[in-house]
Formats: sequence, structure tokens, C-alpha cells
Amino acid sequence: MTQAALENEKWDYVILQEMSNGPITSRESFLNNTALLCERIRANGAVPVLYATWAYQKGGKQLESFGMDYDEMYQKMYDAYHEAADQNRALIADVGKCFYEEAAKQDIFAEDGCHPNELGSKLAAQVIADVILADQATKTEVVIEPKAEDNDTRLRILYLYQMLLTQTDEDHTLSTKQITDRMMEQHNILVHRTTVPKDIDLLRAAGFEIIGERKRAWEYYLADRKFSVPELKLLIDAVQSSKFITEKKSESLIEKLISLTSETNADKLKRSVHITGRVKSESKRKIIRRIVLP
Repeated sequence: MTQAALENEKWDYVILQEMSNGPITSRESFLNNTALLCERIRANGAVPVLYATWAYQKGGKQLESFGMDYDEMYQKMYDAYHEAADQNRALIADVGKCFYEEAAKQDIFAEDGCHPNELGSKLAAQVIADVILADQATKTEVVIEPKAEDNDTRLRILYLYQMLLTQTDEDHTLSTKQITDRMMEQHNILVHRTTVPKDIDLLRAAGFEIIGERKRAWEYYLADRKFSVPELKLLIDAVQSSKFITEKKSESLIEKLISLTSETNADKLKRSVHITGRVKSESKRKIIRRIVLP
């Protein structure tokens, strides 16, 4: 059944336990079979875990009939399981050691002095769980997010796009020298003048419409705006005149619309925006209609 389970199913961990005194009475067989099973477990892609069991209850009939004292049986069980774990690079859930340390403090054996009671079973399960969790923690992939500094040259192309987006339009261009100067001033990145046209070509290849004009030197601006300035002005006027948009929402929408153009055009649009004193839907003032009776 064990071999069929390993061949037909995938496992993360496989826990191996020998009969209660097997590691002592049949040590050679125990070591050989552990090696064979660990090999098959690893072939399955799983991790072998040895469930190291305990010495029989101190002073119990089971220990007396076995013919060993408590400390001797514990030590021989400990040695056998640890030898098997070392030989096969297997994890070891040393429940036997836990029982040896806890037996004098609390009742962890069933009446037969061999098997654990409910508390002993909980201790065994906790030892096994701790070993597996500790192993998983060592295998957890730690992803270190690369932290880019302001002057990281990998960001150069993004900074160039932001510069063209916010600082240029058809009437306001940036020359190659202005771009290199601002890249140094704003981001502490040294850019050679021959690099600028190459970066512009990369942005164009990515689908951005960047116009280059040859004057005394090459000058560039970003042409593919979502809205022209007159279109933005029309939208802003519509927001302002709406009686169903609150004052606060109007300001938020207008700010978003203004951000869709260059800084120069944004300043012009801001100057043209006049929030009137009309009643908005969030206003607490009441409108009183005066009715004059004849």
C-alpha cells in the first residue's frame, strides 16, 4: 500500500514510524528499510520525516516485560532514529525526546504504558507539525523588491516620458540640452545628448506620438493628448454648470481634467476656472421662493 501511494499520488511530506520497539530489536532491518523508503519518497518529490517514538512508560508492565530500564530504552530508541535520519538526510520529529522530558510532569501514556493518551497524542502531533512548519519556513522564497533610487538610470526613460507629458505641448517644446539639464537637476541622472534621440525613438516604438522639430537644435513635444485644451475647457465648463454635482466633486473632477494636459496649459485652465456662488446639491442653504398674493 505504501509503494502504491507513492507511485500513484503526490505528497509534500511522508511520515515514517516503526513499530514501538523495532528500532531496537530489529535495528539493521529498520535502517535498511528506512533507506529504501526514503529513496522512494524523494523520488516522489516529497520529504521523508521520521516519527521517532518513545520508551515505554517508566515503571510500567510493558517496560518491565521488555527487559530494559526507562533511560536505556529511551537512549537506544533515540540513537537508532537519529542514525536513520542522518544516513538518509531525513527530517526527524523527535517525539520520543519530548515524551522523555514531559513524562515526569504530566500523564501522557495510555493505560497499557505503551501508547499515548489524548494529551500524549496532542504532544506528538505538535512535534510533527513544528518540524514540518520549520522546514517550510526554510524553503519560503523571499522576494526582495528592487528599490530604485531617484538617480537610478533604469528610470531614465520613464522620467523622460513624464517630462514630455507635463512640460511640453505644441507651443512648448524641450530641446535636447533642456532635457539633459533637467534630467540632472530633477533626478541627478547624467544623460549624454546623443542618448536623448535614442530614448525618444524607444518611446515612439512603444506607441507614444512624440514630435521632433529641427530649429537651432532638435526640440520635442508630446503630441498624443487624450483631449485638446478647448475640449478640456468645454468639459470643465460642463462640470461647473452642472446642478447635480456637488462643489467638492466639481473641484475633484476639474483637477483630474486639468492634469490631462501640460503644466503650462494647466495654468491657463486654472486661471479660467471660476467656481460660482450657485447652490450645489451639498449646500445646506435652503432656496426660498417668494410668492406674492394678489
